[in-house]
Order: sequence, then C-alpha cells, then structure tokens
Amino acid sequence: KIVDSTNTLNSKTGTYFTRTNEVHFITNVRLMNDEYTLRTDTLIYNTETQIAVFEGPTNIVGDSTQIFSNSGWFNTQTNESELKRNSTIKRGETQLQANFIYYNDDTGEGHARDQIVINDYENQMIITGNTARYSDFNRYAMVTDSAVWIQYYEGDSLFLHADTLYTIPDSTADKAKMLITYPNVRFYRSDIQGICDSLIYYTKDSTIQLYRDPLMWSSENQLSADFIELLNNAEPPNEVYLKNNAFIIQQVDSSKFNQIKGKNMVGLIKGETLYRIDVNGNGQSIYFPADEEDYIGINKAESSNIILYLSENQINRITFVGATTGNLKPMIEIVPADSKLESFIWREEERPLNRFDIFGNNDIEELPETLPSGSIETILPDIDTAKEEILLHPSEDQQLDFESELPDKNQ
Repeated sequence: KIVDSTNTLNSKTGTYFTRTNEVHFITNVRLMNDEYTLRTDTLIYNTETQIAVFEGPTNIVGDSTQIFSNSGWFNTQTNESELKRNSTIKRGETQLQANFIYYNDDTGEGHARDQIVINDYENQMIITGNTARYSDFNRYAMVTDSAVWIQYYEGDSLFLHADTLYTIPDSTADKAKMLITYPNVRFYRSDIQGICDSLIYYTKDSTIQLYRDPLMWSSENQLSADFIELLNNAEPPNEVYLKNNAFIIQQVDSSKFNQIKGKNMVGLIKGETLYRIDVNGNGQSIYFPADEEDYIGINKAESSNIILYLSENQINRITFVGATTGNLKPMIEIVPADSKLESFIWREEERPLNRFDIFGNNDIEELPETLPSGSIETILPDIDTAKEEILLHPSEDQQLDFESELPDKNQ
C-alpha cells in the first residue's frame, strides 16, 4: 500500500524500484483519491511524476466521467489519460469508443483515432469514423476519415457519409445540437435517399437542410432544387420544401417520365409516402395519363400554380390554379423528343442503394465492414454503480457490464 499527498494505492502484490521511483502492482489493484477511483490487474506507478501506467481491463470512475480501457496511462496530477485497445469514455449522455483516445478530464477535450464510435443517447444518434477531435464541455465534435452519421428511429435508421462531420450546440434550444456535414454528402434511409455538397441537421425538430446541388429520391420520385429542406413535424404530414429551380421527375418506364417544374414546391408526406405537391410560380408539367389498359397520351401544361395529387407514388390528379395553357397529345409508339422539360436530367445512377452505398466512389482506403443498425444498447453503468463495484468488489477485474462489440451488419 502506498499513500502520498493525494493518492492511496494498494494491491495484493507490489514491488518498489528505487532507481526509477516506480512501484509495480499486480492483482486487485486500486488507486483512489478525491477525484476518481481506478481498478485494474496490473499497474506501474511513478511516485515522482504520479503517472499510472496500466495493462489489462481497467476502470476509472470520476465524479462525472467513466473510462474503460485495456491499456494506457493516467496522469493523476493533470487528469490526462491515453487509452488504447478498444477503450471507452462516458460523460453525461455521450459515450466514445476507439482504439486510441487521448483525454483531459479537466478540460473535457481530447482526440481519438481508429474505429471510433460516438453515441449521443439523448439525441438518438451515432457518429463513426477513424479520426476525431472533441470537447465534452463545449459539446463539440469533429469526425473525418470514413465518417458516418446514424440517426436511429424505431424500425428504421438514416445513414449519412460525408468527408467531415461536425456537431455543435444549437443555441436556439436547450441541449439541442446541430450536425454540419460536408462535402460529398450521401445518405440512405429505406424511404428516402439523397446527395448534396453539404447538409445541416437540427436535433431539436429533426429538420434537414440540403445545400449546393441537392438531389433526393423517394420511391419513383427524383427531387431537385437549389435548396431543399425537410421538416419532420410533430403532427403529420411532414413537408419537403424545394426552393428555386424546383424539379420533380417520376419514371414511368425506360422512356417515359412524368415531370413537374416550377420556381418553388412544397411536398406533403404521410408515413413514407409523398401524396401531394404544390407548385408555386412558373409551373410546368408533362405527364402520361393512363386508362385501365395503357397510357393514352402525353399531357403538357403550364400554369402559374399547380397542385398534384399522388396515389401509390403515381400522379393521380392535377389541378391548375390560374390561367392555364396546354394540350393532350395521343400516344404514339415512339416517345417524341419534346417529352422532356428544359433542364431535365435523370440521375438514378447516383442514388444510394443501401447503407453501405453511402460511400459511393469516394477514395476511401478501407470501407467499414460493419455499421450499427440502430441504437447500441450496451452502455457503461451509472457513476454511483461503477464506484460501488470498485469499492465493494475489488477482486473482480472485469469491465463493468459493458460489451464494446458492434452489432453485426447482417442483423
């Protein structure tokens, strides 16, 4: 047992080396002071520097922070730590896992690399990647290198990749955050997919904003504009706003495309289905009406405002508001060249097809083999429980109720 001005350290076996001022502790090692408690199986403590080097499953529990690691060191004077080999830090409602973590408990700042997983339990989101910098006190994190953001919901999750992910506080709501992603954004959810240069997500109301050449798909519909905003309302319907140069294309077959174009549009979504589109300003449309047997012609029309009603993701009815010009041409075998509106581009080949396709053709050295499919339930116990385990059961040298292995991607 060793007691200095701030620390009490004991174990079953200890050896003191006078030349190096080191004490080697083995079996049932406990290090305690006013700030934290530490438990491990093997520890080397320098009485001059007050740095503790540990090897094997180790738990460190402070007033607001919990740490688990298999290897590393901890400076008892500065409260700095370096953790290796699948380590975990939990502070408040945020939990960080990585194969390397540097952390300063006084400042709440650190960096990590290699197989990083950040869980934000309060906002139901996960960020993964291979390089990260973060600040617990400022609630800031930046992740790069195969960075992925996962927003998990009941029964479904949204997966997004970009070169860089930032999370910062949202000053407009208590405990809310903003996620800023750029460039080369690609995202996938079963009911909606998209790409753009940059995207912002607001946790307070789940609003998503897409900037710079945004493009989205929902079922057979391709949506584009200069700016796209998705509003997830507390009460249905949800809304999608297409601002400036709004264009919606719906593929009928390999040669036919229903098209809606206008200055601005508002789409209404119920459940996972887009059921109404309001075109506001400079409305143009081309669609292929059908009877019970086949398509009967090509309808081309222009009106300042247009309302479209969809059923089973197909245009069911169109209402023109204001002065209208247009015509219905009978169907012929060959679709005429003027069956596409100006600026028509069908970009289906860019559409993410699953949660691993969010990486697209980006130059990433090694793609992740697994991604969490939703909430990770394994979480470090609360502070009081962890302290009680260390103080009352010092002979148990295993991690406290925590498994760090991620769910299999096939689950």
